[in-house]
Amino acid sequence: MPSVKANIPDLSFREILAGRFRLEQVLGEGSYGKVYKAMKRQNSSESARFYAIKVLLKADPKSREHEMQQRELRFHKQVSGHPNIVTLCGAFEENKFIFVVLELCEGSDLFTAIVDHGLFEGNDQLIKSSYVKILDAVHYCHQQGIFHRDLKPENILCSNDGRDIWLADFGLSTDRQACRDFGCGSGAYMSPECIRKETKNMVYSALFNDIWSLGVILVNIITQHNPWNSAQSSDPCYKAFLKDPNSLRDALSISDHASRLLEEVFNLNAASRITIPTLRREILLVDTFYAADDRVLERSPAIAGSDTEAEMYSSNSVAASSSSFAGEKLSIAADADPNQGNSPSGSYLRRRPRFAVDPRKGSHQEVRKFEQLQLIPAVAIGRNFSSALDLPSHTL
Repeated sequence: MPSVKANIPDLSFREILAGRFRLEQVLGEGSYGKVYKAMKRQNSSESARFYAIKVLLKADPKSREHEMQQRELRFHKQVSGHPNIVTLCGAFEENKFIFVVLELCEGSDLFTAIVDHGLFEGNDQLIKSSYVKILDAVHYCHQQGIFHRDLKPENILCSNDGRDIWLADFGLSTDRQACRDFGCGSGAYMSPECIRKETKNMVYSALFNDIWSLGVILVNIITQHNPWNSAQSSDPCYKAFLKDPNSLRDALSISDHASRLLEEVFNLNAASRITIPTLRREILLVDTFYAADDRVLERSPAIAGSDTEAEMYSSNSVAASSSSFAGEKLSIAADADPNQGNSPSGSYLRRRPRFAVDPRKGSHQEVRKFEQLQLIPAVAIGRNFSSALDLPSHTL
């Protein structure tokens, strides 16, 4: 798919909607459009209000892209009432552009908070308070009949102190719990039944798949690592977990309580996975997520554990040069292809392009790249949407 990024001109400092909004600096840009910080003009007696406005090119009304844009807006609007979900305030079209008005969330995405800022490292209370907000947001979506299917740190926004959390990016979400879109999502966060390579199920549950993804995110927050590149037996880290669920505890220096919770999340019987409300209660009861003798996980390439475990959880690039590890402490294998037998070795989060697989667009097609400056969800367009900003309804 050609990148919209190259086709949208710089609209900084331009007024839109008859001067009611003024686009200011670019907050980020991706393969579907640009995101601006925008000021909404108020009466002289009122202070200015700021929003994030995503600028997109209009899609052909008969195209698949248009259909997907409509679905994303509809699902996002349906769950916008929760305090831990980015609010979709309105949308309108002008000339050849679509302008999507969203709540401005000051901070970064969760990936940046974990990797660049080390915000949660060793801080049990902050981990608890922030993670339960993620759980609350996802559970609310499920209660509304919406299943995210692409939960990962890049799709969660975080305030600078980590205390405010907002779920974002509903581009791959669905309102069908029973799914046949196998391989939909981001590699390291997909459940084995979603990958399907080693199962024979005809459908998978989007709800249980989201719960699996939440477990991987918990590992990210606690340890700055991914547990594996892909949940299939060809992945050595996942194979070790299948053989001994305590391998995560031993290799990543997490507490027994944290390890037991992850074992309940990563249950191969999807219907037997811990529920989000139960997981929330258990998270709040955790004394510490870290092993008693290793409060803060060492950032050396060789993680504590057996030689085999240390080898599995190390990054070849990091082992070759410790300087390459500075400032990029984690490994994440979200860009691993779950349909390829040979996963990239290691599990340190790296700043490199990230991929979400959408089978409706063709196998292994890049849907969205991880970009450090992206502060709000990806494409969100809709039709006949009444705005909370007193913007006109529109028909695209």
